[in-house]
Amino acid sequence: MWNYRDPEFALEIALLAGGIGLYLTRNVMPAMHKTAVIAFGIALVIVQIGDTYVPRTPLTDKRTAMGVWIFYTLFVLIAFAVEKIGARRKINSP
Repeated sequence: MWNYRDPEFALEIALLAGGIGLYLTRNVMPAMHKTAVIAFGIALVIVQIGDTYVPRTPLTDKRTAMGVWIFYTLFVLIAFAVEKIGARRKINSP
């Protein structure tokens, strides 16, 4: 599918939307947390649009690997922060 840009893009966005939809329907969370999850999903769609449709000069293998490593790490940190939004604190009783 990598050779067919539009179907590949549609499949990736469908998988992302399906995952977000499943996450939102299977978990009870405050509205603020739902909003953060949806906003993060929209940000991921924007990144995918840029990756798929914005022309750029080819990168070396090393630069591609570094970019992927940096962005995946950034996305994991953002997802971790989104998960913590609205989380309830447990209070230990003596």
